[in-house]
Amino acid sequence: MIPPSVRFSFFPKIEIGFSFPSRILLAIQFMFMPLFFFFGRFYAISI
Repeated sequence: MIPPSVRFSFFPKIEIGFSFPSRILLAIQFMFMPLFFFFGRFYAISI
């Protein structure tokens, strides 16, 4: 069982202000967020 703090530490922290506009970064982050939640739960259940 993985504690939530360790699980959330694996999230890529995307900072606003790179070469891409903030809207594109937020869109990418929101698109990949369910995948990280799904794989995080599957990884926790498998252990």
